Amino acid sequence: MRVFLSKVKQRGVDRLYSLAARFEPVSPRIRASQKKKEDVLRDGRWLRYQVRGDKKLAQAFPQKITRTNLGRWWIRPVDTWQREQAIESLLDRFHFTFDSVLAIRNPYGLSPLCCLILFETEEKYRVRYTVRGKTPGSSFTQTLTRYTTRHRVPVFGLYAAWENTVHLELLDENGKPAAERDVIIPVRAMKRLDTMVESVRKDENTAMPFVFVTGGYSSSTYAFDVNGDIRFLLSRTPRQYGVYPLPDGRFLFTDRNINRPTYNNPHALVLYDMDYMGRVRETYYVKEGVHHWAVAQAGTEGNIILGATSSLEEKLMEGTMLAYDRSRGQTVHMYNLGDYFPKELQKKYDWAHLNRIYCQDERYLILSLRNVSTVVKFDLKEEKIVWLMTHPEVYAGTELADRVLRPVGEDFHYFLQQHAVEIVDTGLTEKGQEHVIEIMLFDNHCNTKRKVTWFDGKTDSFACFYKVDEENFTVETTKVFSCALSPTRSNVWFDRDSRRVFSMAGAACSAGQGDKALIYEWDFDTGEEVNRYLTRDGFFKAYPFDVSGGGMEEVLPIGQPYRKGHLEPPVKVESADVLEGVIKRLSLQMRKEMDFCYMDDLICIRAKDHKVEKVYFKGDELWESDFTDTEQKSEVFASKVYYVAATVETLPAGRYELWIRYDGEVYDTGKHFVTR
Repeated sequence: MRVFLSKVKQRGVDRLYSLAARFEPVSPRIRASQKKKEDVLRDGRWLRYQVRGDKKLAQAFPQKITRTNLGRWWIRPVDTWQREQAIESLLDRFHFTFDSVLAIRNPYGLSPLCCLILFETEEKYRVRYTVRGKTPGSSFTQTLTRYTTRHRVPVFGLYAAWENTVHLELLDENGKPAAERDVIIPVRAMKRLDTMVESVRKDENTAMPFVFVTGGYSSSTYAFDVNGDIRFLLSRTPRQYGVYPLPDGRFLFTDRNINRPTYNNPHALVLYDMDYMGRVRETYYVKEGVHHWAVAQAGTEGNIILGATSSLEEKLMEGTMLAYDRSRGQTVHMYNLGDYFPKELQKKYDWAHLNRIYCQDERYLILSLRNVSTVVKFDLKEEKIVWLMTHPEVYAGTELADRVLRPVGEDFHYFLQQHAVEIVDTGLTEKGQEHVIEIMLFDNHCNTKRKVTWFDGKTDSFACFYKVDEENFTVETTKVFSCALSPTRSNVWFDRDSRRVFSMAGAACSAGQGDKALIYEWDFDTGEEVNRYLTRDGFFKAYPFDVSGGGMEEVLPIGQPYRKGHLEPPVKVESADVLEGVIKRLSLQMRKEMDFCYMDDLICIRAKDHKVEKVYFKGDELWESDFTDTEQKSEVFASKVYYVAATVETLPAGRYELWIRYDGEVYDTGKHFVTR
């Protein structure tokens, strides 16, 4: 291995990286490099330093809270906009060329294994780059789409603890290289990356050379290559369900810290529209809370369908879908699945456990309800169930018995507590059979949440493929691939070009690996296993790493409003209602366990689940945000620590003290803030 890596191991810090990242004035060093025709290498911390030195950038988005002793979190879209403006200013001032580029590692502070290369050319070209791999077959190549003279090249696939060679090519209108050169991008070492993934079986070339992994208990989001080397990483972790891909090359990222209390697992309140470079376009508040899945709604302009909290009056959980308009930040429709299913199935608060939403088209959804082992086709227009796919016993004697597809074939495979249901085209459906759809799912095959009599006792999990004949109302099993038991999470991926199946066993505990995972690759037609990987941390889902699209070659325009949606506003109350008891000061131990900060218009308080019952804003008037609409019903989540968020968006201008009702007692936190 190169000398660079030995320095990392000996000193713990890459000296070359440190020297290149020093916070020095930009002009003299860049001018000197330009005269010498040398590349200029910087990182996102240096770029953030340039932003802090520009008062106009720092003050471009006035905030609701002006003065406070609360800790402050960055507002992600504002930070992205400021960095974008700083980058454009650098290009305007210094006119980098193909021979002397500006390379900024991790430019937005969230994607440490990427780099933005910037330069200008006299003629219009398109750029192709290749990050040279350590072994044959591990190089990462991407061809950009824009023909331009002002180039922003988002480079992915870098190695940590390595001097990466990035081969740049300028392509003319015919796609032929007009010029080419190498740029060296050293990246420092990062903890745990060298042991995250292990290739445990490798018989043939893989159909998925770069695997994207997200979610799980650790909630890591990364991509690895054929050797198990990490080549992409998000440094910020989402909720345990991971990120939600969007069709335009971006994804939705759920804030892991800020949550809504529920009857069991707290739900995310804040979502970010993000791309793989770490740029955040918009922030969405979803006051109902988000869990498990979000998907773009076909046939709409920006709507998403997402899993949300069920009716609180009925004390039910994870059995509701929302149609959310991202352009307005507003829930436009709520679908409570309890309204469409027999009441006798709804005896447990988590009776449905909606864990996957697949959008077939603008009218129909395919849903996975884990706790009743049911796949559902749902009609959004008429708000009704089209068919159910499960064992007939589940709905026997109910009004939905005639909606259950009739299984055909002697070896029909019944699934239990499934995940990741979606429509797939395996090529097994004959032409002219538009009434037949193919479905794949991950059958966790666990008989725990709602035990059934028809459990076959098998101790494996399965990647399953089915044909649904909607005209004859039948379903048949077409392919089943067994893998290690994965009691929760997991998904299936099918690559039609290579006819390979990937079983993403995200919680393969039965293999004796604890919270580790196994990824299997099979030949779809022969059933032969050809490759297998083990990941150190379990995950929620995995699929091919694809960074095309997302507009990452272009400047990201961000304006007002960059935040969409609203949380429940505080209500005005009489002071006497609060002052009946003794107002206490937080103890030293409470101050160590709790945290108070703000982000944009949110006051965020970290504490154990359901301990913060009310938040008070005491100014000339007293305002209250109430968090007592649910109670914890599961011991598993009772010790969970997270931030509850109370909005000050609608508070009148003035100075406020922050009080809380914590575990039945009222406390003066000693924190205060001033609003516009």
